[in-house]
Amino acid sequence: MRKTSDRQTYVYLTGPDDAGKRLDEYLKTEHRYSSRLISRIKQQGAAYINDEAVKFIQPLEEGDKVILHFGDEEYDAAPAACDFDIISEDDDVLIVNKPPFLVVHPTKSHQQDTLANGIYAMWQARGEMGKARFVNRLDMNTSGVLVIAKNKYAHHIIQSQMKYGEVEKFYYALVKGRLKELNGIIDAPVARLEGSMIERAVSQNGKTCITQYEVVRQYDAYALLKIKLLTGRTHQIRVHMAHIGHPILGDSLYDDESVLIGRQALHAHSIRFDHPRDKAERLYIAPLPKDFKLLTPELS
Repeated sequence: MRKTSDRQTYVYLTGPDDAGKRLDEYLKTEHRYSSRLISRIKQQGAAYINDEAVKFIQPLEEGDKVILHFGDEEYDAAPAACDFDIISEDDDVLIVNKPPFLVVHPTKSHQQDTLANGIYAMWQARGEMGKARFVNRLDMNTSGVLVIAKNKYAHHIIQSQMKYGEVEKFYYALVKGRLKELNGIIDAPVARLEGSMIERAVSQNGKTCITQYEVVRQYDAYALLKIKLLTGRTHQIRVHMAHIGHPILGDSLYDDESVLIGRQALHAHSIRFDHPRDKAERLYIAPLPKDFKLLTPELS
């Protein structure tokens, strides 16, 4: 029997309305488990009712203690220390304020200098094993709040909330020029640019893409925007801002480098979702980085 307090174990207590349900039915209807996730737990973990191992077809009774163990996991990258700030951490999620210029996960050209390597080095120093599952992704030069799920269920449930529009995400961006409208909604589909593996572009053949923005502060040659993502596409904000003629400062992919800032001026400021274990709403905020503060001194 596994201990019931680690990050790979969840415990539920059934109520009167759960009596007679199969375990798999209960998990799907009451806790949003997917068939795929249940199948993975069957293969890699175990289920218990009142401390006895059971199959997922087991019928439930009121007051049953359901214990799920998702299966032990190991690092999928080499531990290697790097600097990053932790906003919050518990058994289910690690929330990081990612600095600019840090790659999130290993690639061919970045094998041991990524955030994933740094997370595993931190966990290794604490004697913890596990896999870091990135719920949201940030480009190397984008800073801000990044959510890492520490077990299969946490990853599934937060991604499910994102799929159904239940996660609220805000960004700050510094964009070129003076905007005529102080707020607006950009509704323009985005697709991969033909002939490129990286660039995206507004295209009628693309996926639905909606960005809401408001001008927080207008400066002579640039503006600070607060942006809410109503969809979550690759490079969405960068493509949409360039599309309306106000590209992000320093975005060399969709515009030009800037003498004002040494990277694309995009920061993931906050994310709000229901916590996978207790279902309570959580808000996580990443303060503006130094390079943003230099360009917005009265707001710092």
